Amino acid sequence: MAVALLKIKRLKRDRKNRSFQLARKKMATLLDEGLLSFYQKYSIAKSLQIEKVFTVKNQVDWINIIAIAILLMAAVLGGMFNVLYYFFKEKKYGTLIEYHLSPSFPIASLFARIINALAMSFLAALINGILIYLITGLNLLTANADIILPLILISLFYILVAVVLTIMVSNFEGAAVISMVSVIVLWFLSGGLVSTQNMTGISKSISYFIPNSYALGIMNSTILGENTGYTLMDYGILSLFTGVMLFMAINVYKKKIWD
Repeated sequence: MAVALLKIKRLKRDRKNRSFQLARKKMATLLDEGLLSFYQKYSIAKSLQIEKVFTVKNQVDWINIIAIAILLMAAVLGGMFNVLYYFFKEKKYGTLIEYHLSPSFPIASLFARIINALAMSFLAALINGILIYLITGLNLLTANADIILPLILISLFYILVAVVLTIMVSNFEGAAVISMVSVIVLWFLSGGLVSTQNMTGISKSISYFIPNSYALGIMNSTILGENTGYTLMDYGILSLFTGVMLFMAINVYKKKIWD
């Protein structure tokens, strides 16, 4: 009985959705016809041309938008988990104390971690780029020279976030869960499934505060030809996000490890 009721409700909902879509199409047609008939009747001497303006300038396949966002997420997660894994291994085996014996500047070890994590980010991006080409036919590797800077900046931002997490969180599992959940949620909010150009309302407002949005904007503009008109601004804002995170990571790293 319960199953039957659920099926009836589902059928009613589907019928209602189809009716709404049909009514919307009819409304657009009737509006065009109504405007034409009105001007033909009352303004015979005037000519009327109806032009439809869409918010989306270019028709882009949905799968291409997702493929680019997946490439970005792969690079981000590759770098973050590299930092998390090796840092917590050093915590476990007590080797962090050995950095105090080094004559080098303390931050040198942080930069070494960052470079190593960036290498892992690009390895993850390369592997996923090959898989994306095999599955979708979209060759992201040919645009590598143009998208390398936004990938470096966004990967660096999240690598620095991972550095702060390794110091503030006491165990690897907790830091890994926080990293994974945060990256996925921000991935959705910043245009992982839908370009930010097509967002409206509060979702578009939120996307302005997420660095992923600017990296994806640059990559979509480069690869898919979306004319965002804000590429230089995107670079500037993304660099600002990364610079602030670098300052925070250096201070936290220095205070917690050496002070």
